[in-house]
Amino acid sequence: MMRIDLHVHTRESSAAPEYWLGELIGIHECYTPAESALAEALRKGLDGVAITNHDSADDALRLARARPARVIPGCEYTVYAGRDRYVHVVALGIDRARHERLMQERSRGVARFTGFCRG
Repeated sequence: MMRIDLHVHTRESSAAPEYWLGELIGIHECYTPAESALAEALRKGLDGVAITNHDSADDALRLARARPARVIPGCEYTVYAGRDRYVHVVALGIDRARHERLMQERSRGVARFTGFCRG
């Protein structure tokens, strides 16, 4: 069984999170190069990581192409939830076409967005 225990943001994210999950493996979550986050996770005994950033998938898709057995590409989308509210929804296992479509769908509401993800 593959052991993937860490959801990581990298320097591609636009802002630091409120907590530092990356400290569990000795990295600072945001502003860490994706390659460094993966290398440190592997060194600590994980089989791979899911790379997600806020509203961007470039790091995740690039690293997944180079290391498909070690990286699950994803994105943490900022999705409109009505009444000037937004939520973050993580989608994993994306490709470039799906990412571009999800970027369009995120302004149409959470129900539509999550329905598209499930489809």
